[in-house]
Amino acid sequence: MSKGRIERGAAAQQDFAAILENYDIPIVSIAVKASKLPDIVFKMNNKLQQAEVKSTSDFTSITVFDKTISRGKENPDVDVIIKQLKGYDSFEKYVDHLRKTKGDRYIGFVGDTGIDNPSGKVPKAEFEFSSPTERNLFIQLIRQHWADSNDDYFAIVQKGGVKFSLFSTNIRVKRIMGMNAIPFDATHIKEAFLDTTGSTSTGKLRVALKVVLNTGTVKTKITSKFLK
Repeated sequence: MSKGRIERGAAAQQDFAAILENYDIPIVSIAVKASKLPDIVFKMNNKLQQAEVKSTSDFTSITVFDKTISRGKENPDVDVIIKQLKGYDSFEKYVDHLRKTKGDRYIGFVGDTGIDNPSGKVPKAEFEFSSPTERNLFIQLIRQHWADSNDDYFAIVQKGGVKFSLFSTNIRVKRIMGMNAIPFDATHIKEAFLDTTGSTSTGKLRVALKVVLNTGTVKTKITSKFLK
């Protein structure tokens, strides 16, 4: 994960925590930078709730999660994308297919011949997905990511905390701060793609699952209206 993305994520967490606190919702914890702990844990209706918080500059795209893929090891979250949408058994096999057909410099893991990028190289053109079937697959992966993390809410916060969007992480509508947090679903995604991010070591490749938001369906709220 890049330093800039870490800083933006931390700022977004603080901005969303401020909104919750202004509604007298107690904050239990806020994850430290680059932590794998829940972004924000808060208490509502005598129950602990978790929110994953993402930063955006203009509500066009966000990174949902990132994974390190190692040669010789399975990565279920990424392999399932390749199996269902590319017809290869694993991400590694598809990468090697492309290296054979398009050249060593086209794609590869850190340390592969022709690759000098510290995170490996993944050409976006090979991993862009926008059909309804593709978007539905990505929604399943994203919801599983939230389920594994026990997240209840998904907040997207504009850089500087000017606007935000709030969603439920599963198929239920949830009520919070006088608004409905509707489920995040395929209608909120225009397209999804894989891209490289950060840096890693030899024999590995660091990829991020990113989504381009459908600005017609992702409704934003003015933060100042939620501050007392």
